[in-house]
Amino acid sequence: MSRRVIVPALVTVLVVATAACSQKNTNVVPPSPGVPARTTQIAGIYRTVHGSSLQLRDSGDFFLLAGAGPVGGRFELRDGTFTVRGGSCGAQPGRYTVRVSGTPAPNKARLEFTVVDDTCAGRRAPLTEQRWVYVES
Repeated sequence: MSRRVIVPALVTVLVVATAACSQKNTNVVPPSPGVPARTTQIAGIYRTVHGSSLQLRDSGDFFLLAGAGPVGGRFELRDGTFTVRGGSCGAQPGRYTVRVSGTPAPNKARLEFTVVDDTCAGRRAPLTEQRWVYVES
């Protein structure tokens, strides 16, 4: 092979390899607008403009960092009804309706909670009084 063929071929291989390495491989799956039916449809990390953070995992575990400090526990989601237990609220369940609004993209999709029944103010206030925006999975 001549040098005229090898050099352009080598340059092409390097350009393709560099482009492939620069692509970000991520599993970000933003929630779709509407009433979610299953846990997997809202799994991810949400934040507020006040610096609060809410992580909802596929496993049903949650971690809330807002107000008085971090709270962890378990949640269930069935056809738009979000039931949560744990943290300083103990085993006492809190029930909410949940809805996704906005565009299904990071920093665009919003998770909106409406209280149905929750006597635990430490959990109720951050969930319902703040605007939760999806940031990543």
